[in-house]
Amino acid sequence: MAAGRLIVGVDGGGTRTRCLAIDKAGHCLATAQSGPLMGLYAGEDVAEDALAEALMRCIGDLPDKASSVECVGISVPICDRERLAGVVRRYAPAASVHWVESEALACLTAATEARCGLVILSGTGSFADAVDGDTVVGHAGGFGPLLGDDGSGYAIGIAALRAAVRAYQRRSGPTGLADAARRHFDVADLWGLVDRVYGSGLPREQIGAFAPAVIRLADDGDVAAENIARRAADDLADMARAALQQAGWDEGAFPAVLCGGVLDGSSTLRRMVRHRLAEVAPGAQPTASRFAPVVGVALRAMGPQQAGLSAITANLDATLPAPCKTGKE
Repeated sequence: MAAGRLIVGVDGGGTRTRCLAIDKAGHCLATAQSGPLMGLYAGEDVAEDALAEALMRCIGDLPDKASSVECVGISVPICDRERLAGVVRRYAPAASVHWVESEALACLTAATEARCGLVILSGTGSFADAVDGDTVVGHAGGFGPLLGDDGSGYAIGIAALRAAVRAYQRRSGPTGLADAARRHFDVADLWGLVDRVYGSGLPREQIGAFAPAVIRLADDGDVAAENIARRAADDLADMARAALQQAGWDEGAFPAVLCGGVLDGSSTLRRMVRHRLAEVAPGAQPTASRFAPVVGVALRAMGPQQAGLSAITANLDATLPAPCKTGKE
């Protein structure tokens, strides 16, 4: 295994934070996971604790620990950078901090060696970005659960809960969503959701976690679930169209990375999005991600490595644990 200084990548979202350490040859040395890093939703104290836990667990597993870390790359949409940089100094005092300005940059780097491309992400939240080098030249979505995370796990989950309530009250046709919601949220009947959602303040990531059950029902032919999945695909494709229009990409071919926990976990939703992309963006070429976005963060923090990139990629592929790989088609 190659010796030398190490790079730590941190990918923080609305549900979880992933962290990994690699050497400059691309060997993965340690990984860790913790809670949400987006302070706007989780609170800055929670975000700080999540980063501290991830770094402590990841760096603590390294042979030479903190003294080995040269740079910590961090990708998180909204945060208090000063507070998070202070956490890095506690666990890797000599390390510089490299802020990956957009999650889309990390996603593109994790998926392909191309410098330009479209990134469509559906996780707890969602967005579509056109990326040109180190710059996002077109952006749609990403306005949070109330203003614009269309096609996200949260959007799918909340639409399914509303459809479940309508069916429960016999305001619509039969659907398996009511029983699925009761099982998923562990309530005796759907009235129990009132206390869970309003009284307990059900976090958005827990609502988003209902999305896979909704997609499974769509796979089984549940009409209400199919409509929700189709609407999500339409919304994601519409955001992609808007981002491409902003970028002025009206001709030529480019990779289109489909990523995020919801898209990674559903071949059905990926197929629906690919179908709609063919209609609204004929130049888009859907591309399977090689690695999870956290790997893209680390590679971005490492800096330009074009000369040895093939060897780095091969070493990553050989040493990364399964959660750091995606490979979805």
